[in-house]
Amino acid sequence: MAARAFLAVLLTIGFYLLAIGLAIALLAVPYLEWTDLHRLHLRITIFCLAGAAIILFSILPTVEHFRAPGERADPQSHPRLFAELGAIATAVGEPLPEEVYLVQDLNAAVRQRGGIMGLGGRRVMLLGIPLMRILRISEFRAVLAHEFGHYRGHTQLAPWIYKTREAIARTLSHLSGHSALLMWPFQQYAQTFLMITQAISRQQELEADALAARVAGARAFIAGLRGVHGAAIAYKYYGRENTPIYHDGLTPQPEPDDNFMRFMRLPRIADAIRQGIAWELTNPKLDPYDSHPPLAARIAALEKLPPGNDTSHEPLAALLLDPSALANPGVLEATPLAGALPWEDAGAAGEPFRWEDEVRRNYHLLRGWTVGTLPDLAPCLGKVGGRLGTRWVADESQARSGRELLSAALGLALLRGGWAIDGAQSGTAVVRKGDAVVDPAKEIEQLTDGSTDAATWRAKSTTMGIASLRLDALRRAA
Repeated sequence: MAARAFLAVLLTIGFYLLAIGLAIALLAVPYLEWTDLHRLHLRITIFCLAGAAIILFSILPTVEHFRAPGERADPQSHPRLFAELGAIATAVGEPLPEEVYLVQDLNAAVRQRGGIMGLGGRRVMLLGIPLMRILRISEFRAVLAHEFGHYRGHTQLAPWIYKTREAIARTLSHLSGHSALLMWPFQQYAQTFLMITQAISRQQELEADALAARVAGARAFIAGLRGVHGAAIAYKYYGRENTPIYHDGLTPQPEPDDNFMRFMRLPRIADAIRQGIAWELTNPKLDPYDSHPPLAARIAALEKLPPGNDTSHEPLAALLLDPSALANPGVLEATPLAGALPWEDAGAAGEPFRWEDEVRRNYHLLRGWTVGTLPDLAPCLGKVGGRLGTRWVADESQARSGRELLSAALGLALLRGGWAIDGAQSGTAVVRKGDAVVDPAKEIEQLTDGSTDAATWRAKSTTMGIASLRLDALRRAA
């Protein structure tokens, strides 16, 4: 550990020696030309002076302009959360951070603001509210213990390394418009610096993992890692489907809000999460520039440590927050049931989220139609099924795809109209209001095979008071 810390310091000093040495060499060229040759070549002088100025300016420490990343929390507003933080701080032997912020992010992180070269200053902790709605309390405790681990011992050099990386990046950026020749030594040093310091970072992550396992148990932290990775997989799908141009810088990436929580419970997304985690575990790949070890390597190391207690039935960490103290209490409204991660609760109970997903992606096909006019859509099922958003649908399955869309639209329309999923109906997605029960898939099937004619359906839907409900209902009816 001491050797790695010494190497990190040595690499940092090496960069500044390279930068200052190159700047001195550049300044020496016009000086020697003037003193020895008694002349100055204007272009060479400008090149050298500008290059030296750029390098020296780039390595100057920057002044941090800190902006609060979210809502600041304190023990008075969230006593349960700070009791948990205090217990973790005591367990790891570190003081509480001076500032704790609640952010809309799928992550927990620590940093320091102020100080010199990343050392000293005030400790800051960022807690993602969406993350607290995904992890159970012990899993969240393990994640926080891991973050506290970055405050300990030689891992405190991480801010020093980060500031040096920033200085290298600034130097390369500023020199990119001046001289490729002057960039070359910094490019070579940057590659070496990153490879060595990232290897140090990966080892520090494993040490922080071990600390988390000692505090909360290896089983809890493994579950927490799976939760974080699963949410990250879902978020990629969410960003791609909801703002398809955010990666071009035209639209900001969407926040992991209530819609994202519902999105994770879609059966297709739950399957994608499980498959994604399984792939990460069976296909571990290590890039020398990665700051974290592969998930498989982290879990393999944790499995050698004491497992701790079973956490599968614990409530979610969001219960540590006091909703009344939040600036936006609504961020906790769609928190999944305690004891179940979002993608673990995606069976029959996830059907409403599939309905909403279908309607949202095919809104243009349903706009203006109502439950009472469903019989007019039945003859067009093949056409509807063949135009489902951007999905390609084979000819033989167009009618089935159309039926699935219309049953989803009917089910969602009823939910938005005040009906509710009937939990007593095991294995099927039916909705109930009082004594009235509707099976959307069965109703659409009967409309398409002729068992229910248009007149009968209109009379039935009018009697039940659902004829005017819109099939493009993405919001609850007023």
